[in-house]
Amino acid sequence: MIRVLTAITGLLALLYLAATGVLYARQRDILFRPEPLDWPPEALDLDGVAVHRIQTEDGEHLVAWYARGTGRRLILFLHGTGGSLTRRAERIRQLSAFGSVLAIDYRGFGGSSGTPSEAGLGRDAEAAYRFALGAGFAPGDIVVLGESLGSGLALRLAARHPVGGVVLAAAYASIRAVAAERYWMFPVAWTLKDPFDVTPDLRRVVAPILVLHGTDDRVVPLHHAETLVGGAGPNLTFVRVPAGSHMILSDPAGAESLALWLSRLPAAPPKAEAHSP
Repeated sequence: MIRVLTAITGLLALLYLAATGVLYARQRDILFRPEPLDWPPEALDLDGVAVHRIQTEDGEHLVAWYARGTGRRLILFLHGTGGSLTRRAERIRQLSAFGSVLAIDYRGFGGSSGTPSEAGLGRDAEAAYRFALGAGFAPGDIVVLGESLGSGLALRLAARHPVGGVVLAAAYASIRAVAAERYWMFPVAWTLKDPFDVTPDLRRVVAPILVLHGTDDRVVPLHHAETLVGGAGPNLTFVRVPAGSHMILSDPAGAESLALWLSRLPAAPPKAEAHSP
């Protein structure tokens, strides 16, 4: 009997180690879920959206959609962990109501070159910011909007560069904490290659911040956003949307909160009109 129990215990240990190894090896495939879809905006009924190729500091080439709107504001949109810009036509339409929009496909997403990683996506966001400045927008004109995974990138960017505002939709304090909660039976907290620990970045942002989170978010549960904003200053507005899901920007109450916050955002000092690069 003891031999049988020892054998079973050994087998279970081997299975656990094997599962841990697979999870470690495939963690980026789980975190980043890009699709090769790279449709032109006009195929998605997005009129007036130009496609550009943006080069990053490390030589990757990113697909960027740039919609020149009226007024001086630019929404720099950093999307979530799956798909590509092709699946975000409705989001671009939504954000175009607030000014110009610049959106990028991260490395490895859509028609962009490269392979995704935390460091790489950070360089992608930096490249998008440089493009926005080159298009004639002053830092105070730029509102960085990050959705889900993109919320951490938006925080990092705003902690390093001046912006006019930051919107974090379905935000997290760290991907490490989200993964550790979801895969509680594995030591992911110590083996994660891309932890996205962004709480320190929040404290360095001086621009106004809006955090939108659904109370029924099952992908990034609400308490992760509450952890993030725990040490925030008076520049942060936290809106909990009752019964809201992970796609909080598509929720009518979430969309209304975004529009109201943007309408109250202080305007930047006057400057020359932006132009098409």
